[in-house]
Amino acid sequence: MQVRDPNLTYTNLTSLAHASLIARAHDLYEGTVVKIDKVERALHLIQVKQFGTEDRKPKDQMIPARDDVIEMIVFKIELVANFHIIPDEEL
Repeated sequence: MQVRDPNLTYTNLTSLAHASLIARAHDLYEGTVVKIDKVERALHLIQVKQFGTEDRKPKDQMIPARDDVIEMIVFKIELVANFHIIPDEEL
């Protein structure tokens, strides 16, 4: 998992932070972190918007964006390609 902030750890990442992640399938998600499960190695997000693959895959392999908001989704850490916290001033 790539983390933009090298100082970010499980111990100093607070829940309810707004986050962006790219899954191994190259699709982008943004939502609010509500739980980091160190035992299950999973990130729990709520109010998640899925933006699809955008330009990260060839057009014939694109995953389209969803119009709806996903209430809750759980990502296994090993399926996350990139993760970062979105600062409040960028929301």
